[in-house]
Amino acid sequence: MDLKPYSYHEVMRREHRVNEEKEDDQEEDEEKPIDEDNQEPADDDCFEYKLVGVNVHSGSANAGHYWSYINTARGMDEKPGNDPTWAETDKEQWMEFNDSTVKDYKYENLNEECYGDKQTQSQSSWGWGGGKYGKSGYMLFYERRLKKPIKIVVPPEQASAQGVVYDEKTKEHIKYIAYREGVDTEKPNKIFSKVLEDNTKFSFENDVYSIEFFDFIKTILQNVAAFGSVQDDVHKAMR
Repeated sequence: MDLKPYSYHEVMRREHRVNEEKEDDQEEDEEKPIDEDNQEPADDDCFEYKLVGVNVHSGSANAGHYWSYINTARGMDEKPGNDPTWAETDKEQWMEFNDSTVKDYKYENLNEECYGDKQTQSQSSWGWGGGKYGKSGYMLFYERRLKKPIKIVVPPEQASAQGVVYDEKTKEHIKYIAYREGVDTEKPNKIFSKVLEDNTKFSFENDVYSIEFFDFIKTILQNVAAFGSVQDDVHKAMR
């Protein structure tokens, strides 16, 4: 998917408004600080994207259910930008993430499961399972071919570390790391620890307060009690 024709700079060029805008705003622009995010990229690869995720909604505008289909070839598993097959997301592994259910998913099913349907009456007021207007793609997620380095804000006490620079505009100490190396060397420690703690508590409570867990413990105790009675019978026979 090439989004360059729809970018601000390309639309202005096609409408022959670039020179006019530059002449009118030249003096004003010279006084403004450069905004890195709004600069015209030097490489056309910046405008190439591929679909890597779909958030799906089932139900009505008032209520419903959400789940996701995700291309899991991310991070170190992702093909480099110069790979000629980089954009072939349909040939990569996709998975469905639906609450506690995680399973393989076929990309070719997106057309049938993400484009909605005619209005129907659902037996459930929530519209789960494709009621109301069916299952519709609610949010689309795209991956850009050319990745920018990740900017990390560094605490002042680490300002002397290698690669750290001071940003006069934001008044922060920052460093840039390669996109693919970000998850290997850096992580938001406080957020990571909190999420890990919450997930551990949830997993524990989910196990302890489930019927399956109590049935499992009950079975163990029954087997232990039965084994003890067998031992007593053996001891009596030996006497």
